[in-house]
Amino acid sequence: MGRDPAVRCHPQRRAIVGIRACQGAVAATTRKVHRVFSLILAAAVKDDRLVRNPAAGASLPRVEVKERMYLSHREIHELADACGPYRLVVLFLAYTGVRFGEMAALRVGKLDLLRRRAEGAVLAFL
Repeated sequence: MGRDPAVRCHPQRRAIVGIRACQGAVAATTRKVHRVFSLILAAAVKDDRLVRNPAAGASLPRVEVKERMYLSHREIHELADACGPYRLVVLFLAYTGVRFGEMAALRVGKLDLLRRRAEGAVLAFL
């Protein structure tokens, strides 16, 4: 972006170029980038720096919701067995639905194996 003189001189154009750069991206990413730029430009309109928001009313790609696929119990156990020493990690993640970072944040004192509970800042279930 830095070599194009038209982009260097106008911040608004940088925003539009950024949206155009997302044209090859996934629809959800393009929509998120557009939302950020639109909010920035809306603030510029509110501050009387722009007459109107050039991102308003832009046609955006539709996000296609795909059917989610889940592993069966047998497939989960086959995957866990293939992971060797990480078998328990795979089983914990698969059956609790927590993300890896949430699991990594757990502490031994927050696990109650007798009551089958794991408590953390984000989770309290099992």
